[in-house]
Amino acid sequence: MEKQLHEGHRARLRQSAKQDEELTSFSEFQVLEYFLSFIIPRKDTNPIAHALIEAFGSLYGVFQATEEELYSINGMTQNAACFIADFLPISRKIQCSCFASQKYVSRLSDAVNVLRPYFYGRNSEFIYCLALDLNDRLLQICKISDGEADSVVINNNKILALVTRTKAKKIILAHNHPAGNIKPSDSDLQSTRMLNVLLAGVNARLSDHIIFSGDEYFSFYESDLLACFSDDNSHYANEQRRKKRSEGIYMEDEKPSEETLGEE
Repeated sequence: MEKQLHEGHRARLRQSAKQDEELTSFSEFQVLEYFLSFIIPRKDTNPIAHALIEAFGSLYGVFQATEEELYSINGMTQNAACFIADFLPISRKIQCSCFASQKYVSRLSDAVNVLRPYFYGRNSEFIYCLALDLNDRLLQICKISDGEADSVVINNNKILALVTRTKAKKIILAHNHPAGNIKPSDSDLQSTRMLNVLLAGVNARLSDHIIFSGDEYFSFYESDLLACFSDDNSHYANEQRRKKRSEGIYMEDEKPSEETLGEE
């Protein structure tokens, strides 16, 4: 009798989910109960869902928990704990695959679209970078470092090795601020300036440094901070940078000829 009640409840829950594809009418407990119903068969998942959210504070907290933490909750199975712990990395991989066919990164919007998924669901700071050739063709996406909840150290040697290996001419750096403040810290400014100098020494340049936090981002290029690190601060160069920024286009490496300057 109890088994029939559970099966009837699951059937109604799944029917409700089919009618409400965005699950907007579902509470966090119901969403988790619905999710668990597929990975914990023949068991009432309602009390397990309540216990999980009580233990980890929210639906998001549940999916941020480790396999060991999840398995410690009464009613959880090893397989269910493993699947939930792996859910965010799997989701991140799916999002990254949406832009796996991106061939060129010539605009800020391109860089944001390609890089943002790598920081989805992260609760500590990570650094990734894009290696591009002179024509903005994407050569490689590389994880550079991972750190703590509020700090990460740029591995400059790894970036320089990436430039050497791929023969990249441009680098776009990105990292995340899980705490929510997208403004660059003093450390961010200092490390960006240092990387800019190091890349110049291997005939490459830093096209941008983007900081992500949730749905927001901060671009060193868009904010004109990278121009502060540039050796070329002529009126023409500044005007060209301003124009390209307004169009969301990264600056080319080639400098204009004197003839072009005269025409401008």
